[in-house]
Amino acid sequence: MTSWAALSGRSRRASSRRTVLDDAADVLRSLPDLFRDERQRRGVSLREAADDIGCAHSNLWKLEHGGDVRISTAIAVLAWLGSHRETQ
Repeated sequence: MTSWAALSGRSRRASSRRTVLDDAADVLRSLPDLFRDERQRRGVSLREAADDIGCAHSNLWKLEHGGDVRISTAIAVLAWLGSHRETQ
């Protein structure tokens, strides 16, 4: 079985190097602020964003307030965040 250290590229001697998993963790930790800021910048309510994203507004409220959400919700929010940047 592959260890988490091997998957993440971490070992005791390589712990100071960042990996793609470190970057992903940083994005996920900052997702509540990224989402809230972008939603407010676009001037849309949680319900409007939920309609655009295709999830329940209660899931987005939970996300904005730092609660645990399904990975599918996080992925959908990331796609929503990226979709607007591509059309600017």
